[in-house]
Amino acid sequence: MTVIEKSPRLNDQQIREAILDHQRWLRSRGGRKADLSFCDLSSFALAGVNLSSAKFSGANLAKANLRGTNLSNADLFGADLEACDLTDANLVGADLRGANLNRCLLTNANMRGADLRAGQLQTADGSNSQRGGATTLVEAQLNQSILIDAHLNGADLTGADLSDADLSGAELTRTVLLGADLSGAVLKGAILAKTVVMASALETTKGCALTAGAIAEPDYIPMTPGAFLAAVTSHEQWAATGGKVGRRLDLDLVVVPPIAMSGRTLSGSRLRRCRFVGGSWRRVTLQMADLSYSDLQGIDLSGADLRGTSFRRANLASANLAGVNAGAFPLADGRSWPTNFDAADLRGIDLTDATLDDSILSIAITEPTPTPTTARSADQERRRHRRYRSSGLSLLAEGEDFRSLDWSIGGMRLRGGGHLQAGARIQGTLMLNDPPCAADDVELIVIDANPRKGTFSVQFDGHNQALKRLLHAAYTRATQS
Repeated sequence: MTVIEKSPRLNDQQIREAILDHQRWLRSRGGRKADLSFCDLSSFALAGVNLSSAKFSGANLAKANLRGTNLSNADLFGADLEACDLTDANLVGADLRGANLNRCLLTNANMRGADLRAGQLQTADGSNSQRGGATTLVEAQLNQSILIDAHLNGADLTGADLSDADLSGAELTRTVLLGADLSGAVLKGAILAKTVVMASALETTKGCALTAGAIAEPDYIPMTPGAFLAAVTSHEQWAATGGKVGRRLDLDLVVVPPIAMSGRTLSGSRLRRCRFVGGSWRRVTLQMADLSYSDLQGIDLSGADLRGTSFRRANLASANLAGVNAGAFPLADGRSWPTNFDAADLRGIDLTDATLDDSILSIAITEPTPTPTTARSADQERRRHRRYRSSGLSLLAEGEDFRSLDWSIGGMRLRGGGHLQAGARIQGTLMLNDPPCAADDVELIVIDANPRKGTFSVQFDGHNQALKRLLHAAYTRATQS
């Protein structure tokens, strides 16, 4: 634990003067180095400002605009940077131990050599004690960021977007990467030891070398059936009374015991990063619940009310979702909240008679889209989603009518396309003969072209509402025929 002297409370004008003094100090024109420890800088506009080597220990920078700001070698120990914009920021060598970077926008940020290990600070007078702890970057946007040689030991990057990030030489010991998007990330020389990450998420990275003990299971907390049922009963009272009685069910990294939950009400509950190990969850009401990053493999949710529920990056492989209502949940102001299956694992799920209207199904393939120089054959392509033989599916695009050979929720394989190349983007109309259905303006990416076999494969680049309805109709026919 680091003990620091607490800065005097500064008003907005004094903070601005301290920043101007810092600029003069950086140019060796008098002034002095800024010490804004524990200051409230929330929502401040500091875009493009040179704050190199400034001190922000324990400062509140939540929602601040730090776009393009130079924070190289800055002291941000235990700082609160939640939801701030650090796009294109320079954080080279910054001390971010124990900082809160949840939901931060760090696209293209340079964090080379930054220290993001756990850390706690305490002021000399004993106030603000226990600030910090593990550095958290939950759901942070770190795509294309530079994290070369960064110290990420023990940091929590659950759900973070690290696509195309450079993590060469980074220290990832005990780092939590549950649900993180690592597609295209460079991990050459990175140190993985007891790192909490799915092995499949590393298959799309570059230069990753796994050794014994590199990957570890999450530290799930066991929960007895009696304790869980008591918590569910308390939650139902909370939901029925608008929060006046009982307590909201809010669990994280818990093993949910295999008990009968049929017909229970868990609307508004939070069960993030949990592992469900069986039991019947048929006809459960889970409206507006949050089950992001949870392991629900093989769960029986048939007939459940899932309107507005978040399954973002959850594992639902082989789950029974027959007859579920996964449409949008109506809000009081006339808007609606969609059910979120973003990047969830839906391999082998049963969606018979399920309602998916307006749900989010932007499910990415787990390997980068091949470029023309790295095209793969259809046999080599690693498919994440269950494939179905085509029956009456065709694509009108490029002035031709292409017949589908097989399809999945992520893409399809078609006849023809001899002139197409891997990496090309096309737009067209997808049609189903029986029942008659069409989806216009479908965006597709060619991921494989094989003129010798006379076939090509495409990935859906997003799922508009018409495409969702068509795929649901095709799925219903495929599973009932």
